[in-house]
Amino acid sequence: MLELSLRSMGDSINVLLDDLSAFFWRISQFPIAFQLLCWLFFAGGIYWSFYALFRLFFRKREMQPRTTTLWWLGFALVGIPIVFAVILDARQKLFQEEALLSEGSQSAVIEVPQDSLVLDSLTSQIAITTLGEAKSSVIYAKPGIEVVAIRYVNPNAAAYLATIDLNYFEVELDTAIAVKELTSSFAKRFNCEIAVNGEAGTTPGLDAPLGQWTGLYAVQGMLVKNEDGDKRPFMYFNTAGKAFYSRDREVVKRLTGDMYNAIWGRYDLIVDGAEAIDPRDGTKDNPYPRTVMGVNQTGDKMYLLIVDGRKPAYSRGFTMSECAQLLLPLGCYQAMACDQGGSSCMYLQNRGIVNRPADGGERPVYTHFGLRRIN
Repeated sequence: MLELSLRSMGDSINVLLDDLSAFFWRISQFPIAFQLLCWLFFAGGIYWSFYALFRLFFRKREMQPRTTTLWWLGFALVGIPIVFAVILDARQKLFQEEALLSEGSQSAVIEVPQDSLVLDSLTSQIAITTLGEAKSSVIYAKPGIEVVAIRYVNPNAAAYLATIDLNYFEVELDTAIAVKELTSSFAKRFNCEIAVNGEAGTTPGLDAPLGQWTGLYAVQGMLVKNEDGDKRPFMYFNTAGKAFYSRDREVVKRLTGDMYNAIWGRYDLIVDGAEAIDPRDGTKDNPYPRTVMGVNQTGDKMYLLIVDGRKPAYSRGFTMSECAQLLLPLGCYQAMACDQGGSSCMYLQNRGIVNRPADGGERPVYTHFGLRRIN
């Protein structure tokens, strides 16, 4: 009992530290003037706490004005340089990570005839009510797969959409989901042509528990996670690679013959060809970084959508409805929202991570979804 209590307390502390780390990292991405204000408030709060404790335990009488002035002058001389050092260090790391991400994203990879490309022209014709018309460009096209970069202005929004013919690919999932890993590392290990993030758990921390963010997960006919409930959808594939969908309110505790590979998501987005946004998603109406997995009605075509966000000058993100408005005209019949926010990323073979994750770089996650070309 004591061991369980200590473990629970340790998890709580780890979650708190992870949340603080994510909060401070998020601040580091804002303009420097805003960062400086935030960090000064934070440093001033800590300094004031020490000041109050010092007065409480060592100086019962009021400090002389000269002593108080020296105290706050010391804070300015010591605290402000530390604040600037934290800002510069975070900015340097952010620039380095974005430079690494952009290295593999300079030129398009197109190995099919130009007249066979259809996604580019289709997406540019889709007008989302809150975003207007899109400008799209093909960044990757090979037999069975086409990926486009989509841009909107006023407001700024950016997304990456892949359509995949599942007859050319086989699903790759990893049975080892107890340790987090970068999506790019997973994709390289399994020789995936394309991969997206799965689930990161309750916080970005490496030891963060899954908590409520768990569901049904199967790899090559083996049931790895059997925690489906009425809050999580999942997508599954039979041995021939055909895709099926189990919406969030369905509860499945035993594998059927078609559940050779299965991965859970977070919320319904599209069900039976209609927008079906889960009202329990607290971010549904907010522009947000997104990861969406979808399939067509016959289960032989897949849609992988990654939306960048939290960077107003580049991309504010999509609401859930905006994701549905983009996918429905393309023939998406079932779709689920997966772990989103800083986890959202897309990997392409020989190009690396092609989007710009909200945290400035990839976030390690417990599960991933990849597709490997059938030789």
